[in-house]
Amino acid sequence: MRMARVGNIALLGALLFGGEGDEVCCYEIDDQGNVVTLWCESDVLPLSVLACIAPPPQPEGLTQPRITLKNIAEKSVPIVEIPDADKKDLRLLKGKFPETKEKRGRLVAKKPDASGAWAFDLGFGGLYRASAQFAYDATTGFVDGASEAWFEVRGLAQPEGEGTLPFTRVTLTWDAGAGAFEASAENESGPLGTPFTFSPETDHLELAITRTVDELTVEAFGAGFIEDGAEGFGFFHTEMTPPVPGLYQGVFGADGLDKGSTLWVPQLMVEAFDLEVQSATVPAAMNAAASLEILEQAAAQFSNPFLDPSPADIAQRVELALDCAVNVTTFLEQRIEDGDLELTPAVKRSLKSAKTLNKRCSKADKLADKLATKSNPKVNALRKRTFQAWWSARVLLAQQFGFKSKSIDKLFDTVDIDLGGL
Repeated sequence: MRMARVGNIALLGALLFGGEGDEVCCYEIDDQGNVVTLWCESDVLPLSVLACIAPPPQPEGLTQPRITLKNIAEKSVPIVEIPDADKKDLRLLKGKFPETKEKRGRLVAKKPDASGAWAFDLGFGGLYRASAQFAYDATTGFVDGASEAWFEVRGLAQPEGEGTLPFTRVTLTWDAGAGAFEASAENESGPLGTPFTFSPETDHLELAITRTVDELTVEAFGAGFIEDGAEGFGFFHTEMTPPVPGLYQGVFGADGLDKGSTLWVPQLMVEAFDLEVQSATVPAAMNAAASLEILEQAAAQFSNPFLDPSPADIAQRVELALDCAVNVTTFLEQRIEDGDLELTPAVKRSLKSAKTLNKRCSKADKLADKLATKSNPKVNALRKRTFQAWWSARVLLAQQFGFKSKSIDKLFDTVDIDLGGL
């Protein structure tokens, strides 16, 4: 089934999304073929309308898109340095991470008492889980009680009423006597939980902050050791408290490092239901996500050893993905023509990637249609074209969240995107 259109509405299966101006509407096709409005909102959570989930109330649980940044020293990832008095004392450089031999970012102190901070250039609100990993392979330059590595989720805008901007920070402080880091946490109201000192063998740590509908959890634990939280294995604090409305940002940094010390930052991650779309607008991200999800379904046919890929089914799915890619191009070009969207480098990248996706989906579609007429089709070429389109869709979606490149190779090395429950 191809994606149909009703005015400026796009149909995906039996659900539609569209609207005028800043308003986004979710529609449904009833048994008689009539369009039924489910809801319309002017302040809609980005990407939520892809699944036609009504914005209020937010779904419980963390079933939202997850963006993971790996080589944060690469200029293509959405990381920005926060200005301070001395930009050259602590540098974010590339290196080959000892554990995996892969390129990763590392903080290198070029002067005594070096400090610095960098932000994940992506806002989020509502429910989220955000984390940063730190690692070290030498303790040279770590100063007792002074050298710190930290991760923080901080508010970007003043909440209603006066007061301090909300923040939650988890900090690692070097304890020379223990030969390890001590973890502690705080927010705008004061300290959180009881400090926890790790063993000297714990040299790869993850700091995580999770916000659910009624609970805040702050953790620090050995990265890769556990999957479901730090309780009993590291620093762990949770409290029942409602979220403060607003837009937030993940920030990481280090303070008090002596010259010559190095801290690795293997990855940053944010998983949030209402990730802020940076380089375009919500409809572009929704259609990019839809295109990727449909192409993932097509590509999955080549991964099942018990089933032969169906060119006819792949053609159908690629056609749907093509319509989504066309929607991105049409939307961006129309917004530019209307003067509502500035032709920034980020928008130019999105336009070019959308057109590349259009071409690759078209080629895969034509080949799949041709193979569908054969009794014993050879699908190696179709596999290649389908995966080319799939990777193009991943690049296009990543660009909507700040990825600053058109390169599939750079995306593979630096950014992971998991669509979660969408």
